[in-house]
Amino acid sequence: MSYYVFNPDYTYHDYLKDKHFIATAQDGSNGIMFEAAQSVLDLIADPASLKQNRVFILEQLSRHDLEGSPLFARLQYFPDNTDESFPDMTAGFHWAWADKLMRLGHMNEGLGVLTLNTDSPEQTLAFNHFDKARNAFIHKDYRLALAEADIAINGDQTSAGFRSEWRFYMLVGILRLGFYNSDLELVDLELAEQAFVNAALFARADFPVNCAIAYLAAAWSAYCSGRKAKAIGYAEKALEVNPQLMETHFLLARFRIDDEVREKAMGHLADAINRNSFYALKAAADSAFLPFQADLEFALNKLRHEMFEKFKARIYNDMNILSTQTVPADLKTIIEKFSQEKSLLEVSNAEREWDDFKVRAVFVSKELERMHIEHESLIRVVEPYNEKVVVKPATWLRKEETKLITKQRVVERKKKSRYEIKQFRDAFMFFTGKVLIEYNMVLMEGGNFKMGDTLALGRIDEKPIQTVQLRPY
Repeated sequence: MSYYVFNPDYTYHDYLKDKHFIATAQDGSNGIMFEAAQSVLDLIADPASLKQNRVFILEQLSRHDLEGSPLFARLQYFPDNTDESFPDMTAGFHWAWADKLMRLGHMNEGLGVLTLNTDSPEQTLAFNHFDKARNAFIHKDYRLALAEADIAINGDQTSAGFRSEWRFYMLVGILRLGFYNSDLELVDLELAEQAFVNAALFARADFPVNCAIAYLAAAWSAYCSGRKAKAIGYAEKALEVNPQLMETHFLLARFRIDDEVREKAMGHLADAINRNSFYALKAAADSAFLPFQADLEFALNKLRHEMFEKFKARIYNDMNILSTQTVPADLKTIIEKFSQEKSLLEVSNAEREWDDFKVRAVFVSKELERMHIEHESLIRVVEPYNEKVVVKPATWLRKEETKLITKQRVVERKKKSRYEIKQFRDAFMFFTGKVLIEYNMVLMEGGNFKMGDTLALGRIDEKPIQTVQLRPY
């Protein structure tokens, strides 16, 4: 968004230096400032969907420099940079933050992993210099990072270097391309382009994903220095290596948008948006698409309608195989929520919500029968009894004197219990009605009981006596 558009009077170096694309939040975090035509924005997202994607509307304004003074919205976008793994180029990637390419998984591999299969001490030493370069990059000492990366490639008086390791060239390319808050004196787009091409060549055999990203970075370097034909060539190579890299489709769309035949450009843009609707917002905010707002609006409206119709057909197809047992109470609400045509981002959200619903395991419980049970058991109880004892024994002169004393004894009694048991068949079932887990259950009523030696006849580990409360289960 707010990408650089080549202009010989306003270089990429100037673009990075001026930082007009920067938006600073109250907490000091940096985001991207951009503008989009309101008519196009309405096709892409409602305010709620924008907010979900960390995009916030600041104000509306009229562009008097354009015919008819169309209404534009000024927005801020704050990329989610909390994920340090950064596994791929996502739709929110911005080339002014090209330093994020250093987060790619294979660029972050530890030194022990990198040197595990080296063939010589020279290669091991080269990786040591690369590791120093990465550390310098982390600490924003970009000149030292570039110097160490150059030694890793070309060597110095103590080492021969390692000229066929793609990571070394990738780091050089990032430093030469430049990024927000980089050392602008290091920026050289031709050197960046060549470094990225070398990285792509050496990564192609074993690291195709990194190869495609390197070609794409070379394409951006070539475009920003005015070599659009080369840029398109590099981007097509990236697409050949990894067709799933959607940023390639987006860049090819903006490279070709000013061609006489724009069908290819719009086709690439549609491919990117079909994979991630956020690319529609990137196109709306990109100055390269500004002269072609009518074409963009037509393409987005057509794409929105196609995506919604395809999504609606999915719902109907899925409903045909839906088991009535598994329908949760809120299904009607879910269907009604997406029964009207929505913006592109809303349709994407709807598809994700529907997919989540389909794989949700629904709990189904059915009462099978009620059983009335009588149970007779022996219980031990303490009961009092009277025992006659002699107080004074009999003598020749008097009779025996006795009295009754109350004592306690433990006896066994029969006890009859009557209770009701409800038997259920419970299951976890999928959207299609397929049973995941099924089992019969019996309801046990809750209550209180004393746990321990209540009769003082048990072992020592049965004390102290505790009161236990159980809920029904």
